[in-house]
Amino acid sequence: MKMRLVTRMMLTLLLLGMLTLAFGIRLIDTEARIVDDKCGVVDQVLTKSIISPSLGQHPSIIVPDDYPTIQEAIDNAGGGDAIFVRNGTYYEHVVVNKRVSVIGEDKKTTIIDGNHEGNVVTITEANVGVTGFTIQNSGIYPQPGYGILGCNFSEGCTRNTGLNISGNIVRNNEFGVSLFSSRNHVSDNTVLSNNMAGILVYFCGNNTISDNTLSENNGSSVGLFGSHHNKMTNNRVSGGTGFGLVQSNENILSENSINNGYFGIYLTSFSFNNTLFNNKQRKMKNFGRKIKKK
Repeated sequence: MKMRLVTRMMLTLLLLGMLTLAFGIRLIDTEARIVDDKCGVVDQVLTKSIISPSLGQHPSIIVPDDYPTIQEAIDNAGGGDAIFVRNGTYYEHVVVNKRVSVIGEDKKTTIIDGNHEGNVVTITEANVGVTGFTIQNSGIYPQPGYGILGCNFSEGCTRNTGLNISGNIVRNNEFGVSLFSSRNHVSDNTVLSNNMAGILVYFCGNNTISDNTLSENNGSSVGLFGSHHNKMTNNRVSGGTGFGLVQSNENILSENSINNGYFGIYLTSFSFNNTLFNNKQRKMKNFGRKIKKK
């Protein structure tokens, strides 16, 4: 237990980027520029037509009516299908490797449970929608997993843009939602009580993280590593920690509220030209906005 705590603290420090220089904040209202991505092959045509899952879509497949598991439904789906999942608890490790929408009947009662092993939901295809679920109980240290993993190139993903992850509860995982790809939307989720972090973006850009409620996540509630031109707006953070940017440039943080946490916004280790405005921070245990300098 003690070693586990120490390791988590070390990873948290890495996430916060307790390294070297950071500076260059512009307190102005601006828009992030769209730049070419260097994290996978970006399909410009596909990303213009993001699948937006909603209960208004006519389902192509219903679980468990047509197939007993979510994975079987995906395996038998065609591109563009909508998979509707009825209330219940599904003990699965779901891999979404087709351009489909996966829609839960009710986010509070339609549960995908990883049973404390591996990743709960892994997405390896572009233009996928996941909405209406509780996603919980990934693997934990020393074999950590993700609640939702949006692409991991080590698992054979080469193109993974246009994800729409919305309206879910993501809880009790080692990591909540993690993106290794660009031009995705993560919105209207409740992300809570994840052991290491709430929402993470690794080495990619032009993602939008908005209108999420994040509470009592260790590490960072929202953390960026080597990620540029992302927009984080109107997120509500309480407890745990706030936003940590490491070697991440020209991101926009606006209209976020951060309450009762250990820190608010932390920029460090060569994070340049980030724009912060209209963020509210109160009752911080350590500090609000901090810029790490030599």
